[in-house]
Amino acid sequence: PHGLATTDWTTISVTVACTVAAIAVALLIYWLSRRDSRKSLSYKIRATEVTRSRAGFSDIRVTYKDAAVDAPSIVSITIRNSGSAPIRATDFESPLFIAFGGEISEERIIAQQISSTTPAGISVHSELTSMARTPGIHIDPLLLNAGDEFTIVALVSEYARSEERRVGKECRSRW
Repeated sequence: PHGLATTDWTTISVTVACTVAAIAVALLIYWLSRRDSRKSLSYKIRATEVTRSRAGFSDIRVTYKDAAVDAPSIVSITIRNSGSAPIRATDFESPLFIAFGGEISEERIIAQQISSTTPAGISVHSELTSMARTPGIHIDPLLLNAGDEFTIVALVSEYARSEERRVGKECRSRW
Protein backbone atom coordinates (compact mmCIF):
# COMPACT_ATOMS: atom_id res chain seq x y z
CA PRO A 1 0.00 0.00 0.00
CA HIS A 2 2.86 2.41 0.71
CA GLY A 3 4.22 2.09 -2.88
CA LEU A 4 0.77 2.66 -4.34
CA ALA A 5 0.33 5.96 -2.49
CA THR A 6 3.72 7.16 -3.79
CA THR A 7 2.73 6.28 -7.34
CA ASP A 8 -0.56 8.16 -7.03
CA TRP A 9 1.19 11.37 -5.87
CA THR A 10 3.76 11.05 -8.69
CA THR A 11 1.00 10.61 -11.25
CA ILE A 12 -0.92 13.57 -9.84
CA SER A 13 2.22 15.76 -9.83
CA VAL A 14 3.05 14.87 -13.44
CA THR A 15 -0.55 15.50 -14.52
CA VAL A 16 -0.63 18.90 -12.82
CA ALA A 17 2.75 19.87 -14.29
CA CYS A 18 1.63 18.86 -17.80
CA THR A 19 -1.63 20.81 -17.42
CA VAL A 20 0.18 23.95 -16.25
CA ALA A 21 2.69 23.63 -19.13
CA ALA A 22 -0.14 23.18 -21.67
CA ILE A 23 -1.94 26.29 -20.35
CA ALA A 24 1.33 28.29 -20.42
CA VAL A 25 2.05 27.25 -24.03
CA ALA A 26 -1.52 28.13 -25.09
CA LEU A 27 -1.27 31.55 -23.44
CA LEU A 28 2.15 32.16 -25.03
CA ILE A 29 0.84 31.28 -28.50
CA TYR A 30 -2.18 33.56 -27.99
CA TRP A 31 0.01 36.44 -26.76
CA LEU A 32 2.46 36.06 -29.65
CA SER A 33 -0.33 35.96 -32.24
CA ARG A 34 -1.93 39.11 -30.80
CA ARG A 35 1.38 40.90 -30.55
CA ASP A 36 2.34 40.01 -34.10
CA SER A 37 -0.93 41.30 -35.60
CA ARG A 38 -0.23 45.01 -36.02
CA LYS A 39 -0.79 47.69 -38.61
CA SER A 40 2.19 49.81 -39.59
CA LEU A 41 3.06 52.05 -42.54
CA SER A 42 6.67 52.82 -43.36
CA TYR A 43 8.10 55.15 -45.93
CA LYS A 44 11.39 55.64 -47.70
CA ILE A 45 12.35 58.80 -49.59
CA ARG A 46 15.12 59.05 -52.14
CA ALA A 47 15.91 62.24 -54.01
CA THR A 48 18.31 62.49 -56.92
CA GLU A 49 19.30 65.91 -58.12
CA VAL A 50 19.78 66.05 -61.87
CA THR A 51 22.67 68.46 -62.21
CA ARG A 52 24.91 69.31 -65.09
CA SER A 53 28.09 68.79 -63.12
CA ARG A 54 26.96 65.41 -61.84
CA ALA A 55 26.43 64.16 -65.38
CA GLY A 56 29.69 65.71 -66.53
CA PHE A 57 28.00 67.88 -69.14
CA SER A 58 27.58 71.62 -68.97
CA ASP A 59 24.99 71.89 -71.73
CA ILE A 60 22.27 69.56 -70.38
CA ARG A 61 18.78 71.02 -70.33
CA VAL A 62 15.82 69.23 -68.74
CA THR A 63 12.35 69.84 -70.10
CA TYR A 64 8.94 68.44 -69.32
CA LYS A 65 6.17 68.87 -71.89
CA ASP A 66 8.37 71.38 -73.74
CA ALA A 67 8.90 73.57 -70.64
CA ALA A 68 12.34 73.97 -69.04
CA VAL A 69 12.76 72.58 -65.52
CA ASP A 70 15.19 74.53 -63.34
CA ALA A 71 17.31 72.53 -60.86
CA PRO A 72 15.34 69.30 -61.40
CA SER A 73 15.23 66.45 -58.88
CA ILE A 74 13.63 63.04 -59.10
CA VAL A 75 11.98 62.25 -55.76
CA SER A 76 11.03 58.63 -55.13
CA ILE A 77 8.67 57.88 -52.24
CA THR A 78 7.98 54.25 -51.32
CA ILE A 79 5.14 53.49 -48.92
CA ARG A 80 4.96 50.01 -47.44
CA ASN A 81 2.72 48.07 -45.07
CA SER A 82 5.50 47.00 -42.69
CA GLY A 83 3.06 45.47 -40.21
CA SER A 84 1.73 41.96 -40.11
CA ALA A 85 -1.96 42.81 -40.58
CA PRO A 86 -3.75 44.19 -43.64
CA ILE A 87 -4.50 47.92 -43.74
CA ARG A 88 -7.90 48.39 -45.35
CA ALA A 89 -9.09 51.54 -47.11
CA THR A 90 -11.58 52.00 -44.26
CA ASP A 91 -8.68 52.11 -41.75
CA PHE A 92 -7.62 55.54 -43.07
CA GLU A 93 -9.22 58.56 -41.41
CA SER A 94 -8.45 60.61 -44.50
CA PRO A 95 -6.41 60.26 -47.69
CA LEU A 96 -2.65 60.10 -47.39
CA PHE A 97 -1.01 63.45 -48.18
CA ILE A 98 2.69 63.79 -48.88
CA ALA A 99 3.61 67.42 -48.34
CA PHE A 100 6.74 68.90 -49.83
CA GLY A 101 8.32 71.04 -47.13
CA GLY A 102 10.27 74.24 -47.31
CA GLU A 103 9.37 77.09 -49.59
CA ILE A 104 8.32 74.83 -52.46
CA SER A 105 5.43 76.24 -54.47
CA GLU A 106 2.82 74.24 -56.32
CA GLU A 107 4.47 75.09 -59.64
CA ARG A 108 7.71 73.40 -58.57
CA ILE A 109 6.11 69.95 -58.36
CA ILE A 110 6.12 69.31 -62.07
CA ALA A 111 4.69 65.79 -62.29
CA GLN A 112 4.13 62.59 -60.33
CA GLN A 113 3.20 59.03 -61.14
CA ILE A 114 3.05 55.58 -59.58
CA SER A 115 6.22 53.88 -60.77
CA SER A 116 5.79 50.43 -59.21
CA THR A 117 3.68 48.30 -56.90
CA THR A 118 4.48 45.10 -55.06
CA PRO A 119 2.69 42.91 -55.81
CA ALA A 120 2.04 44.13 -59.34
CA GLY A 121 -1.46 45.39 -59.98
CA ILE A 122 -2.22 47.21 -56.73
CA SER A 123 -4.63 49.97 -57.67
CA VAL A 124 -3.17 53.25 -56.36
CA HIS A 125 -4.76 56.59 -57.25
CA SER A 126 -2.64 59.69 -56.67
CA GLU A 127 -2.72 63.28 -57.83
CA LEU A 128 -0.95 66.59 -57.33
CA THR A 129 -2.92 68.88 -55.03
CA SER A 130 -2.64 71.35 -52.17
CA MET A 131 -3.74 71.00 -48.57
CA ALA A 132 -3.86 74.17 -46.48
CA ARG A 133 -1.79 75.92 -49.17
CA THR A 134 0.89 73.22 -48.97
CA PRO A 135 1.57 71.49 -52.28
CA GLY A 136 1.89 67.75 -52.31
CA ILE A 137 0.63 64.41 -53.50
CA HIS A 138 -2.80 63.14 -52.47
CA ILE A 139 -3.19 59.33 -52.28
CA ASP A 140 -6.63 57.78 -51.99
CA PRO A 141 -7.13 55.20 -49.20
CA LEU A 142 -6.41 51.68 -50.41
CA LEU A 143 -5.95 48.09 -49.25
CA LEU A 144 -2.34 47.20 -48.40
CA ASN A 145 -1.72 43.65 -47.22
CA ALA A 146 1.34 42.88 -45.08
CA GLY A 147 4.45 43.52 -47.20
CA ASP A 148 2.59 45.38 -49.98
CA GLU A 149 4.21 48.57 -51.20
CA PHE A 150 4.03 51.20 -53.90
CA THR A 151 6.44 53.82 -55.17
CA ILE A 152 5.57 57.30 -56.39
CA VAL A 153 8.10 59.20 -58.47
CA ALA A 154 7.87 63.00 -58.70
CA LEU A 155 9.74 65.47 -60.86
CA VAL A 156 10.41 68.50 -58.68
CA SER A 157 12.10 71.81 -59.45
CA GLU A 158 14.34 73.22 -56.69
CA TYR A 159 13.52 70.41 -54.27
CA ALA A 160 13.76 70.81 -50.48
CA ARG A 161 13.61 67.88 -48.03
CA SER A 162 10.05 66.56 -47.85
CA GLU A 163 7.75 66.03 -44.89
CA GLU A 164 5.11 63.34 -44.62
CA ARG A 165 1.76 63.24 -42.91
CA ARG A 166 1.73 60.04 -40.92
CA VAL A 167 -1.23 57.70 -41.18
CA GLY A 168 -1.84 54.42 -39.39
CA LYS A 169 -0.86 53.03 -36.04
CA GLU A 170 2.86 53.58 -36.51
CA CYS A 171 5.10 55.16 -39.11
CA ARG A 172 8.78 54.41 -39.41
CA SER A 173 11.22 55.95 -41.84
CA ARG A 174 13.16 52.76 -42.55
CA TRP A 175 12.53 49.05 -42.87
